[in-house]
Amino acid sequence: MDARAQLRQKAQLAELCGRWSDMRRIMNQLIVSVDEDLDPQERNLLSVASKNETTRRRQQWVIVQTNMNQMKQQNMGEDFMNIAREYQRKIEDELREICKETIDLVECKLLPRLLGGAKRQEEQEEGVQENRSDEEEHHHNESPKTVAMLLTEAASRSPRYKSDQKIFYLKMVGDYHRYLAEIQRGEARIPHAMRSQDAYEKALNIARDPKAGVATTHPVRLGLALNYAVFHHEIREDTKTALEIAQTALDEGLEDLDALTENARAYKDAALILKLIKDNISMWQSYTSSSRSSGGKDEENKNLPEGEVDAAREQFSKAHIEEQNQEEKEKQQDPVATSKENRE
Repeated sequence: MDARAQLRQKAQLAELCGRWSDMRRIMNQLIVSVDEDLDPQERNLLSVASKNETTRRRQQWVIVQTNMNQMKQQNMGEDFMNIAREYQRKIEDELREICKETIDLVECKLLPRLLGGAKRQEEQEEGVQENRSDEEEHHHNESPKTVAMLLTEAASRSPRYKSDQKIFYLKMVGDYHRYLAEIQRGEARIPHAMRSQDAYEKALNIARDPKAGVATTHPVRLGLALNYAVFHHEIREDTKTALEIAQTALDEGLEDLDALTENARAYKDAALILKLIKDNISMWQSYTSSSRSSGGKDEENKNLPEGEVDAAREQFSKAHIEEQNQEEKEKQQDPVATSKENRE
């Protein structure tokens, strides 16, 4: 068993034990030790580890925030509030570290490797020699290309090359910047919100490109639409856009769902995410109707801490359900994937 296989096995054992921190550390070590893209199993091991680490802290953050709001309502002393604030900052620091590390891995290693693979494939198909001259190689090393530049080149060369994986990684970047934006308020939220939106938009452009060949019922495409809609509702407080994104994904997915009737697993996976999208649409429609009937009162009150936390908790549960199911859909059909879903 080579070193890569050993690390993969260790990560699977950590997953079985629910030791997410160990699992994430092992997968980070695997990524650093190889110089190529992850296979589907490895990609999802990374996703599961990082997601569980962040999910736990996002839940903890909401609990502490709720406790602080209750303290305010009960007019408790400033000493109590300071203890809660200090503990919340500890949770935030841990969450930032995990999110930033995950974003860096995707943007600096995984996406460039994947997009570099698209170029190598094109060169091989065209019979181009892979060996550059020393001068060309030197120039290449001196001028590393950004992910945006690599995406643009990949789209022009091979738009269909691993398009679902491009979406998967970009969605991860959008998700983890969204998690960072969740714990910020005011202007401090803007940088992460902008980066989250940029990643989601790039992923959505690939998903909607007919040349990319990503079906409207593909779990990655549906999961992207759901999470991007959550971003607009929760982070940008733009429920109208959230509804438009979600409704488009729902309509397109339902229209093509019957084509999956001969593939029971694919049908079930798509139907599950479509139901989550439909549930969100119903909830957000109720939210907007309530806001209108109250003459804008709800719109004003949503900036209060209590309202923010209640909305975050309700929407967080739906986003979390989608994210966990998304990981399982991308996995190979193995006992670990099935038992993990049952345990959660």
